Amino acid sequence: ALGAEESPSGDGDVEPPRRWWRFDPPEERKLNLRAEPRLDGDRLEAHLLPGDIFEVAEEVRGADDVLFLRLADGRGWAFDGLPGVG
Repeated sequence: ALGAEESPSGDGDVEPPRRWWRFDPPEERKLNLRAEPRLDGDRLEAHLLPGDIFEVAEEVRGADDVLFLRLADGRGWAFDGLPGVG
């Protein structure tokens, strides 16, 4: 599971609030990032480990209501769960 929280930008209202997420899966497993916002997209070598906190640059709602998150550091796309699994 992934959880989100917003933190205000330090530049007044010049930039939108940043979205930070924490990778907190029900099982201690890494999440391989994807090259595009699709579950069947190419898996990248980059991954998230349980407890990782990361900034999100973009959120896209995909098929089966899966939320995809583009990491702000450019490593790839994470997702908030698998259909029927969580």
